[in-house]
Amino acid sequence: MAQKKGQTGNPHGRKKGVPNKVTGELREVIKMFLESKFEEVVKVWQKANPKEKLTFFKDLMPFVIPRMQSVDLDMDLSSLSEEQLIFMCNELFKRDEEK
Repeated sequence: MAQKKGQTGNPHGRKKGVPNKVTGELREVIKMFLESKFEEVVKVWQKANPKEKLTFFKDLMPFVIPRMQSVDLDMDLSSLSEEQLIFMCNELFKRDEEK
């Protein structure tokens, strides 16, 4: 019988926040491999054309910079006054300018 969404066959399994052992081990193996082959990677990079370099760079980005996710703010702005709305807009634009 199939389990319901969010249900597990092992209710006493890995605690939330504890990293997956296999994933951690695999990451360590990949890290060691890349460190040992770094000079070869540099040589390949130097021989690559601009398009290949850009593709390589783009493919590595998710491992360095976390992907941004959209956030859905379910807010009812109709209850706010005009002054409150203007204040919120000003604060948002101020934060954007500070970056």
